[in-house]
Amino acid sequence: MEMKQVPRAGYPIQGLWISGLHRKLSIRNLMFPLKLIVSLCHSYFILKKFKPQIVIGTGGFASGPLLYMAIRMNIPSLIQEQNALPGITNRFLGKHVHRICIAHKEAASFFQSTKHISQETLYEQIGSLYHQYQRGKKKDEACTIKNNFTRCWR
Repeated sequence: MEMKQVPRAGYPIQGLWISGLHRKLSIRNLMFPLKLIVSLCHSYFILKKFKPQIVIGTGGFASGPLLYMAIRMNIPSLIQEQNALPGITNRFLGKHVHRICIAHKEAASFFQSTKHISQETLYEQIGSLYHQYQRGKKKDEACTIKNNFTRCWR
């Protein structure tokens, strides 16, 4: 879907030749090592050309090779885990990335506590500020994340 929608919106996109690893014995798994090696090489050249300041992965086999290569190239990296039970890719890469944003408290036990930022806390604080703004009490406040804590200020 992204490979069609992103160019239509006017943004360039490059795909990787990768597929998920099937948990059951499957003939399709025989191609996985080759696809992974090709995708890692392709990811290296994408990162060298694009020179990102940060790489954000959302999990799944599609983001795995690029995020792994970013880590190897010492590019700051972040995982956004939206599930309570992280998948294989995020569990593996979570040991190596700089930061992990989690949407559910249950996911925290799968990652190092020094790396994760709870999105629930962020959403609660943003929601509180939004309601205060709507009531006209605080119109000049904002939120930021610093040193693993969400901070709100005026």
